[in-house]
Amino acid sequence: MILSRHASMRMQQRGMPESAIDIIAIHGRVVQERNGAERIYLGRKESETIVRELKKMIREVERARGGSVIVNYDKIVTVYKDK
Repeated sequence: MILSRHASMRMQQRGMPESAIDIIAIHGRVVQERNGAERIYLGRKESETIVRELKKMIREVERARGGSVIVNYDKIVTVYKDK
């Protein structure tokens, strides 16, 4: 999305980093406004979903730690975990 000058100023004034805007744009709930614009809202439900997904990913990363995948010509030959 293109950031207007007004939005850029408001981000600075309200201490909202670009990364927060990206999270809202990607994961937020879209609500139609009367003037035809869309409001993208990151509420409790949406933020809890993100946190749940991140916790799951953290568990998967911890399980993968120390693992190796041996690949030959785009084919996985074997997998193992260091001890």
